[in-house]
Amino acid sequence: MRDGWEVPSVRVRRSTPLRGERCTAPRLLAACLAVASTITAAAPPSLAIPVRADGPDRAGSVLFSDDFEDGLDSAAWLITDDIASADPAGKSQAQFVPENVTVSDGVLAVAARRHCLAPGEARVLPTNGDERPEADCRAAGWTPAYSAGRMALSYAVPPGIDFEMRVSARMPQNGVDGSRFAMWTKNFGGSSAYCDEVGGWSDVGEIDLLEYSPGRRNDVPTASGTSVQSEQTTHLGCRASAGDRPWRTLQAKSHAGFDRHNWLEWVVTRVGNDVSYALSDGATTYPVGTHTCGVHFPLTQAQCDAILEQQWQVFLQSEVFGGGAPGYHAPDPAEPFPAQTLLVDWVRITRL
Repeated sequence: MRDGWEVPSVRVRRSTPLRGERCTAPRLLAACLAVASTITAAAPPSLAIPVRADGPDRAGSVLFSDDFEDGLDSAAWLITDDIASADPAGKSQAQFVPENVTVSDGVLAVAARRHCLAPGEARVLPTNGDERPEADCRAAGWTPAYSAGRMALSYAVPPGIDFEMRVSARMPQNGVDGSRFAMWTKNFGGSSAYCDEVGGWSDVGEIDLLEYSPGRRNDVPTASGTSVQSEQTTHLGCRASAGDRPWRTLQAKSHAGFDRHNWLEWVVTRVGNDVSYALSDGATTYPVGTHTCGVHFPLTQAQCDAILEQQWQVFLQSEVFGGGAPGYHAPDPAEPFPAQTLLVDWVRITRL
C-alpha cells in the first residue's frame, strides 16, 4: 500500500523461472504521466514488405497473434542479420545478429551485448561476449564491439484500418546507460527518410509503442518504489528548415512511470487521427497519452491521411548507441556492460 492505494496483484498467464509466479501492478498517477510535443531527429530503417491480404476484415478480429509457445515462427518474423550496421561514430554501434533473438519456454528474448573480438575476428557472437570494460578488451589485444537484435513482422497491418497493438513484455533487469529496447511500428509509403530536403515533405510515419533506455530516464514514483520511465513517441512527416538535418521529424511524446520488475502489457491504438498509448497490468488499463494528427501536429487532414492510412509493420529490437547523434549516449567504456534482454510473452494486433 502507498498513500492509501492498495496495489492489485495479478497472476501471470504462465509461471516460468524467467518471470516468477506473480507481478505487481504499477501505480500510474496523473503526476507520473506527462505529455509533451517536441521535434527531434530519427532515422528509420527501410524494408519493402507485402501487405497481408487474407486477414479478417471485421471489427474486433485478430490480425496477428504470437505467444511464442512453438518457438520462433520464421514465416511470421524477419530477423535482421547485418554485421555492417555497426557505426561507432554514429547513432548505433551494434551489429544486428540473429543470435540475439531467441525463444525459450514460450518467452522471446531480444538481447544487447558487449564483445571482445580477437585479431581477424569480425562477427560478434555469444561465444565472444564479454561484459568487462572496453579497456580490458584492448589490454588483451582484442577489439571491443557490441551486438543487438531486431525482428520485424513479415507482413504489414493492412492500410486504411484502425487497429490496436498490444505486447506483454518485461524490461531488462540489469540495463545500463547506452542501450535501448524498443517495440514500434513504421509505415512504408513514400521515402525511407522523414525528409529528403530542406522544406520538403514525406508521408513517413512511426509509432513507438515503447522506447526504454536504461539509466537515461528520470525516476518517477511507482507503487513498489522502484521506478523508471518509458517513452512513447509518434512521428508523423517532417518539417525541415535551414540548418536542420534532412530527416528531422515532427513528433509528440508521452511518458509513464512503471516498475521494470513487472510484466506489463504495452498498448497502442490508432483510431482515425488519434494515436493513443496505455499500460495494462492485465486487469486495468492505464491511459498514458493521445497524440492527435492536426492538433499535436500542424498537418492538414490530407497529410494526416497520407501517413496514417498506410500499412504498418511491427518491429521488436535492442540497440546500443554510438554517441554520434545528439541525445544518444554510448556505453561508458570504463564500466562493465552486462548482457541485457527484453523479454516478450506475446504480441497481438487487433482490428478496431
